[in-house]
Amino acid sequence: MRPESPAFLILLAMLVAIGPLSTDLYLPSLPTLVAVFDASTSEVQLTLSVFLMGFATCQLVYGPLSDRFGRKPILIVGLSIFVAASAACALASSIEALIALRLMQAVGACSAGVVSRAVVRDLFDRRNAARMLAYSGALMGLAPAIAPLIGAYILVWIGWEANFFVVALWGGGLILIVSFGLKESNTAPDHLALLPIRMFANVRRLLSSRIYTGYALTNSAVFSGLFAFISGSSFVLIDVLEIPPVEFGYYFALGVFGYMLGTGLSGRIGSRVNTDKLIRIAACMAALSGCTMAAFALMGVPSVWAIVGPMTAYMIAFGTIMPQSTASALGPFPEVAGLASAVLGFLQMTLGSLVGVIVGISHNNTTLPLAVVIAGTGLATLAAHIRVGRLSSQTETETAN
Repeated sequence: MRPESPAFLILLAMLVAIGPLSTDLYLPSLPTLVAVFDASTSEVQLTLSVFLMGFATCQLVYGPLSDRFGRKPILIVGLSIFVAASAACALASSIEALIALRLMQAVGACSAGVVSRAVVRDLFDRRNAARMLAYSGALMGLAPAIAPLIGAYILVWIGWEANFFVVALWGGGLILIVSFGLKESNTAPDHLALLPIRMFANVRRLLSSRIYTGYALTNSAVFSGLFAFISGSSFVLIDVLEIPPVEFGYYFALGVFGYMLGTGLSGRIGSRVNTDKLIRIAACMAALSGCTMAAFALMGVPSVWAIVGPMTAYMIAFGTIMPQSTASALGPFPEVAGLASAVLGFLQMTLGSLVGVIVGISHNNTTLPLAVVIAGTGLATLAAHIRVGRLSSQTETETAN
């Protein structure tokens, strides 16, 4: 398939959607798992945090592997692990087994995100990469928009186990599409990419770039707010505010539609508006949205809309920031696109998993802990971009070096 074709965009969206689907589809089942496995809320939330930590760590493996052996074969191996682990999750007999299998599911799932970003960097320059990531992100948003709703109906009609069989089928379909429809984009594999000395030197080069780390921290901070919501929203909305699981799916979809709106705007106006100005406006929006949610929680407003309204605005900002910050971070490093994508994903997922753990530990049957955490991630996003915004004029110099 051609890189500019709709089919390629759809494939990118399906690959990136693996991560959200692996969490969002079974979100309505989290309170049910507490009863099924006789587990605590924090233990059940570990199935989310462990997934994210595994997702983060293994990207550091897939990135260099794809630089060395090519994007396509590594992607197929990762998807195969994902399919097997997803099916096994449905058969878990204890919360400990489910946590362990979720870790294995993450080991396979993370290949899709890191390799797809590297493929985009292989084929497009910075502005076009941001546009492709924005449009594929908008399409991908359809999956998490409807996943909690579908997951709620699956929970009610069939059972929580069926959600994992659904994502296994999704992964199996992607293996077929990648095998027969995707051309190898890494036309100049780095035969030294797996040498420890080379890997450490490249990682050091990335982390010593203030431009790279600035955009990566902006990206990671805004993402961690999303994962805070993913970790805590079902307990807050279903248990604390007492809404039905199916209704939770509709409220969750509002946030995802906000994300789709943000990515759509990012793709449409990103080529006409200064990148840093666009990110700065969105970062201000994320900070304001989080602080508004925290203010409602401090005032004790017992309304679903006190959570969902500000979160929808936060998700518009999230959708705007993600493609622009990703393309800006990876742009100066085309020769190590796989590793640069992996380190970015590692930072993003590590911070997100830590924030998810904080949400789980601090849960006190009120809306306050979740709201305060999201306010913190919004403010951190703004602070990180203020830092990189002052350095953005040095991008061309760093690229030349």
